[in-house]
Amino acid sequence: MLLNNPHKLNTEEYFKREREIKMTIRVLNKNILGNFSYTHWGNNIEDNPPDSFFEIFLAKEISCKWENRKQKAYILKTGGMDKEENFYPFPLKIGYILISSFLIIEAPNYLGKKPHFLNLIIYNKDYSQHRTLHLHFTTKSGLWQMQRIINYLNLYIDSDHLLNNIQESVLNHEKFGIWSGCIHDLMKIINNLDFNFWEEGRYVYGQGKDNIFWDNYEITNLPDCEYYQKLIKENIAFDSNRHYAYSPIPTSITKYKNESWSENLKENLIIACIHEYNDKEYIFSQIEHGEKNNWGTPNIITNYGWD
Repeated sequence: MLLNNPHKLNTEEYFKREREIKMTIRVLNKNILGNFSYTHWGNNIEDNPPDSFFEIFLAKEISCKWENRKQKAYILKTGGMDKEENFYPFPLKIGYILISSFLIIEAPNYLGKKPHFLNLIIYNKDYSQHRTLHLHFTTKSGLWQMQRIINYLNLYIDSDHLLNNIQESVLNHEKFGIWSGCIHDLMKIINNLDFNFWEEGRYVYGQGKDNIFWDNYEITNLPDCEYYQKLIKENIAFDSNRHYAYSPIPTSITKYKNESWSENLKENLIIACIHEYNDKEYIFSQIEHGEKNNWGTPNIITNYGWD
């Protein structure tokens, strides 16, 4: 969708620029953390709300070197536009994030998906530190992925998580942020936990005194997901059955199964985890530990350039 002479150029310049500028994308809700969104701007000024000035992405067509050949691509420039459709370029800040550049390549061999290159500058909560993220992903909907990445990263920083713990690899996957875990999946994992139990003891010195004994346990198949592990470890309640007996301390550990104890632990753990589960913390765990679950690893070529 083309603008009506957005730069107020003369006729010759405008027709050249009209071939370059393909669409404008209006920025919405950028000042509400976690709620940034966008909409495609209409062809006519009458199609748009009567704002005097608003922030946009302006998609400009360029030539790009990709896989040793020239490809058509779009670079999204950030800035603002007034009612007369004048464009004023400036950096776009959304929460703790500054969008540095965003490139979309028209690659015909990717079955409808397009390579995207998104560079972000992200700040910590008090703006005393910053970090640049160089993201590259192949998807049919790069704007939507950019929206998810920016919204979750802003919530991540606002929840006092550390800037340096962000793992770029998980942000590059096209399924990032679509799936925020599920309490039902966690319940299945808990029901399949495998417990071993054993007795331990300690001598109590002194004539005629009983020794101290207690039960202990281990889980042999904790899930790989760090957030699920954290929930299980923090919410499991095990009664160690501490007791005294005039018996010798075992010289070795003998592990055994106890179905009754196992089922009781699982039931109480499920109830506790239902109350504690937080889908945003699940996403934050992915961001910090690079967890892609069963997503697979995206195959992205990062050697590119544009002119």
